[in-house]
Amino acid sequence: MEISPELILGIVGSVTGISSLLIEFKKYLRDRPRIQAEIVNATHQYSHTEIQAQLTFKVQVRIRNKGDKGITIGEVIFEAKTERGFLRLTEEPSNIIGEERGQPIRVSPNDDIPADFEFVHFWTKSSDKSPTKDEIPFVLILSHARGETRVKGTSIGPEHISL
Repeated sequence: MEISPELILGIVGSVTGISSLLIEFKKYLRDRPRIQAEIVNATHQYSHTEIQAQLTFKVQVRIRNKGDKGITIGEVIFEAKTERGFLRLTEEPSNIIGEERGQPIRVSPNDDIPADFEFVHFWTKSSDKSPTKDEIPFVLILSHARGETRVKGTSIGPEHISL
């Protein structure tokens, strides 16, 4: 049985094509951004007037990009279960408190940046029932082009302020 040059060329082409595909997939996994977040501090405060009440959450986060590509955080979502029910508060990244206020969150490769967020929930005060829990568990969701990064935390408080 004689092996034709076309068969050898076909085998070599198949092997190199599959090898190239595997190498590119491995490079894709290595080069993508890998966002990690850590809650540094989280507090909440309850305040009210005669007709309106508000619950304010302040969250300090450290965001790390362990990958080889930079990424921009497009949205930050805060989810918590309180005595008033389930809260889902969304903030644009421009709500960062500090020197970078008003700018999107850009995380460069191998970068480690701090970010402070403030989430406020208002409601019409129909009773004197105020949030009394000292600790409120929450999930902070950082939404970016490659999906979402979720980090769990606990807000410590509340401080009660009557306006």
